[in-house]
Amino acid sequence: HIALKAGRNEEAYDRFSKFMQESAARMEEMNDPITGERVTRDMVLALNEKRLAEILVKLQRTSEATERYEKSRALYTKVLGTLEKNSAQYKRMTEELSTIPK
Repeated sequence: HIALKAGRNEEAYDRFSKFMQESAARMEEMNDPITGERVTRDMVLALNEKRLAEILVKLQRTSEATERYEKSRALYTKVLGTLEKNSAQYKRMTEELSTIPK
């Protein structure tokens, strides 16, 4: 986050990408301590793939950004299939999915 705030987008992408690769293998389902809602590995990965795509857009690496956006979209779609359609969490995930460029 520090590199991103400082405008060092390449460094931010590299560090965040490496963090995701390392942490994804260890990630387990948990409950959000504030909302009490279930947070799954796929939820976290969907959001992080989107964030990585946004950094790639800043770096003008559009084809890589498109791939990351597609991964994010697929993960959000998968997550939506596990949630109750009338839940607040479903609504938030749907809203997040709708922000991904097509």
